[in-house]
Amino acid sequence: MFTTKITTDLKEPKKALDEISLARCCVMATESLNPEEFDHFIKAHNVLIERRKLQNDLISYANDRT
Repeated sequence: MFTTKITTDLKEPKKALDEISLARCCVMATESLNPEEFDHFIKAHNVLIERRKLQNDLISYANDRT
């Protein structure tokens, strides 16, 4: 599985809120989405991390549900 732990120094409050919000969305997605929907979520999640330069961990398909 993947980690949703976020450690922030709050030097950039908007970015910190984005990181926390995305981590929360990730928790909800793992609990609520079916496998096909979760695959789509993974793609969107990873793009957001890369574009916004967030510290959240990328989700790889290898870490996906079994």
